[in-house]
Amino acid sequence: MNQLGWKILKSNVLQGDYIVLGADGNLGPLWVRAIIENGGSVVGIGLHSSKDQKLKAISSEYPGKLEVLDYDLKSESSTSLENSLKKIYSGVVLNAGIDSLPGTGYSSLEEFGREEWASTFQVNVFGNIEFLNYLLRNSKLSKASIVFIGSMYSQISPSVDLYSHFKGGIGSIKNPAYSASKAAIASAVRQYGTHLASQGMRVNMLSPGGVLGNQDEKFVEKFEAKSPSGKMISPAILGNHLVYLLSSMSNSLIGQNLIVDDGYSVW
Repeated sequence: MNQLGWKILKSNVLQGDYIVLGADGNLGPLWVRAIIENGGSVVGIGLHSSKDQKLKAISSEYPGKLEVLDYDLKSESSTSLENSLKKIYSGVVLNAGIDSLPGTGYSSLEEFGREEWASTFQVNVFGNIEFLNYLLRNSKLSKASIVFIGSMYSQISPSVDLYSHFKGGIGSIKNPAYSASKAAIASAVRQYGTHLASQGMRVNMLSPGGVLGNQDEKFVEKFEAKSPSGKMISPAILGNHLVYLLSSMSNSLIGQNLIVDDGYSVW
């Protein structure tokens, strides 16, 4: 049993070098750790990857298994990484994304204008796709498994009452561009998946539901009341599913959106 709490089905189920785009922040270090603990090495790329304390801890725990690169999807071209990405990679996790925090948005949907939509799509869609296109154009992926990180909101609408207690409901509506951007990626996954399958590559999407973190107690209480399982998802569980999608255990999955939400979106 490793630190994340799952039984390894096969020794070194992941072999070779992997890229995690969006390696810093909330879930990025989780993806990095899952890959390393199951046999892979990682290049972690993100806006502040070199300063991320979780990534620093992983690097100390697994010397030589993690290289971090700082990279701004909004202002830098993927070609700026040309001298850093010199290997052929076994897989890539496309996790770069931005979202609006509860209480920082608006009180009505129509207040979200072009700027909010453009900024969200610039990172969540264009940034991830441009990076993948760069890897493909430069033959950086061979027989690789490509996993986009989505969201259950690619399938369902955010429930307003989950966020209504933040600032008395002021600014509690989630940016609609977030859900739309994840739905756009789900569509792209289907096309990239079918087109790249003949080259021995697999493209899929992992869409988490509510992941237990540092949310306030009221939010957790509301979310768990809506979940069929009565709980939020443990971060460790997500690591299981990422390893599955990256490994040969999921060889028959092509262009799929694997929704891991404890049944929340099935109601």
